[in-house]
Amino acid sequence: MPHNFPELLEAQIAILKKQPFKCLPDFTTGGLMDARDYQDGKGSVKVRARIKVKDESTVVITEIPPTTTTDSLIGSIEDATRKGKLKVKSINDFTSENVEIEIKCPAGVDAEKMEEALYAFTDCETTISSRIVVIRNNRPVELTVSEILRENTDQLVAILKRELELREKQLLDELHYRTLERIFIEERIYKLIEKCKTNEAVTAAVYDGFKPFKKELIRDIADADVEKLLQVRIRRVSLFDINKHREEMEKTKAELDATRKNLKGLTKYVIGHLEALLEKYGPQYPRLTTKSARHEEVDVKAAAFKAFKVSYDRESGYVGYKVNGEEFKLECTKFDKILLVSRDGAYKVTELPEKFFVGQELFYCGLPDRDRVFTCAYTDRDASYLKRFTFGGTILNKVYSCIPEKSRILYFAPDTPKLLYVRYKPAPHQKISQQTCDPSQVEVKNPRTLGRQISIKDVSSVTAEPTRGWDEKETTTKIVFV
Repeated sequence: MPHNFPELLEAQIAILKKQPFKCLPDFTTGGLMDARDYQDGKGSVKVRARIKVKDESTVVITEIPPTTTTDSLIGSIEDATRKGKLKVKSINDFTSENVEIEIKCPAGVDAEKMEEALYAFTDCETTISSRIVVIRNNRPVELTVSEILRENTDQLVAILKRELELREKQLLDELHYRTLERIFIEERIYKLIEKCKTNEAVTAAVYDGFKPFKKELIRDIADADVEKLLQVRIRRVSLFDINKHREEMEKTKAELDATRKNLKGLTKYVIGHLEALLEKYGPQYPRLTTKSARHEEVDVKAAAFKAFKVSYDRESGYVGYKVNGEEFKLECTKFDKILLVSRDGAYKVTELPEKFFVGQELFYCGLPDRDRVFTCAYTDRDASYLKRFTFGGTILNKVYSCIPEKSRILYFAPDTPKLLYVRYKPAPHQKISQQTCDPSQVEVKNPRTLGRQISIKDVSSVTAEPTRGWDEKETTTKIVFV
């Protein structure tokens, strides 16, 4: 992954100073980064777009994650919208030099809720894995960022050492030649070659001329040196300035001393080299990706929009979000499950259905909540009962029963009503034909509990409100659960 150039220089300085360091990626597209799983280049980073809430119904994406483009990002938003994960009114791309993707929220959708959903369901948040394989000694090896930086730092030290050694040699050569040149001109050695008739004689005359000055030379004179001296033009001899020559010699000697000093203190010299680069280029390369210890984790279920409307059509017997029914209308997310309860007490929890046939005996359809209390009145051949219970945990698509076999539900609803109105079927010598009861007197148990007996009479209906057949003038007693 790309890293920030000044931060790499700082890391190399830390290596040379034997100090701890840490390097994290930096992407040209900017954005936000959670690098707690980076593991020094052997893990992964989670990167996010930078999203700003413009107003209550508008969010603007100003920086995008790496590996994405504005087109691909918009495509992922459109795809999530088609799948019902998002609710978007419009998307406008105003990107020019800087990224600017404006997203309008429909009525009823808060901009902050939209921001969470964009991270949860689109490419506004992506995870990038890192595995660094390099060729070392003609073999592929996997290294960490720290190991690569140490290798590069060792290489840099070796390169700068070779540069200093090369410069030292160049300065010594320069001093040697300048010394030869001064002696050749000042001591008029060039006069010795005037009477020589062959090249060999000329060369021998120059060698002889330098013999008295051997102690002043940096190294022994060589044929190449003689050849170079013989190329000195007469104009150069006539214009030779001894004072200027000495100044140049002093500068060369000073540079040679500095070079040798740097060779002795090589680590300090390399640190200075890196600090000079840092001072020059640091301001030009600011960090673009904002580092954070961790992103606030987005709860995918909490971020999901209730984009699916489930209903039940009793006439056709179908339930689902592609059913146009009038009963049990629910707004759901794609992550929600559905609890279905039939009149015979059979119940199951299933995934969000498009169109699922359940028949005409569906008694309840809702979102499952294992701790929610339900109130149920049912009848078998001998008596009727009232119970309260919680469904607790269930296995997806497994059919359970909340009443005994061959019973049927008379009343079923979530929570506990304040009062239940019980009406009995007419029967000879029946003095009481309607009663009320307080369901809160019944303890909460599990779905398999029998419940408390209401009566052995044939029950016509159990309702939470008085029905049309309820007679306010008729004698009404209250059921007491013992």
